Amino acid sequence: MTENIALSLKDQGILIKNQAIAAGIREISEKYEFGIDPDAYVWQLPIGAQQKIEIIKLLMGGARLLIFDEPTSVLAPHEAEGLFKIFDGLRSNGYSIIFISHKL
Repeated sequence: MTENIALSLKDQGILIKNQAIAAGIREISEKYEFGIDPDAYVWQLPIGAQQKIEIIKLLMGGARLLIFDEPTSVLAPHEAEGLFKIFDGLRSNGYSIIFISHKL
């Protein structure tokens, strides 16, 4: 997973700094209770965990405004509730969130 996230970092360069990236993943995962293992393979993770990895990419990239377009459409109800808790944590830490939904 560290390589997957490294590809999204604009200042990464040619050599991947695996230990630094893994430390960043652990820090964000612990702070927001993602439960993400930096050594896991993305393709083996459920969709909910893959969404958390995309959030980690954004946070490690320095984004302060997060736009989510229908993020709950592929999630089970309990996973959607977990995503909303993550949104609350992000908001309380100063992130701006735009949530797009077509559900009425």
